[in-house]
Amino acid sequence: EGKHVREDIPALMTQSDAIWLPSLSAHADALADMTMHHLASSFPDAAPIFVFYRPRHIAALSQALSQKMTARGDTKHAVTALYGADPTLSTLLQDWQQQAIRPAVLQPMLLFAGHSLDALQQENAQHGAALPISSVLCDCEGFAPLIAQCFRAGGTQKNIATDTETRYLKENWKPL
Repeated sequence: EGKHVREDIPALMTQSDAIWLPSLSAHADALADMTMHHLASSFPDAAPIFVFYRPRHIAALSQALSQKMTARGDTKHAVTALYGADPTLSTLLQDWQQQAIRPAVLQPMLLFAGHSLDALQQENAQHGAALPISSVLCDCEGFAPLIAQCFRAGGTQKNIATDTETRYLKENWKPL
């Protein structure tokens, strides 16, 4: 797990006496709708490669994205992750380059820009793919209202784990 999960989030939770909200994976359909809307308006003709951080915990969202792509009539898309995925991003970039799949776009399924987006940009550049990279999720229209809805729906007290991610944090939470 990354530094944000191991250190930054627990520290912020402790400092702010915050509550745990359900994982965004509980809102897979809404996230997929938001992402599809963003792609339709920013890259209407591009075949997307949806790039997650790690393959863990993405089943619901990747399934929702695939269903929406199929319903839209777009069958050419792929799902991978920066770390621990099969197929790897490197493999997909090579395959899509060899197949001359154009136009194409990398859609980072990352909450915000940071080291992971830097890694995605570096991987894209290393393969000479020069595919455009779309916005991270927090920069997509509809993200703020989705998060607001999560707040309205409520959360749990900070010591109660409601899903795999929060259990991980709880089990590995070390006060600073």
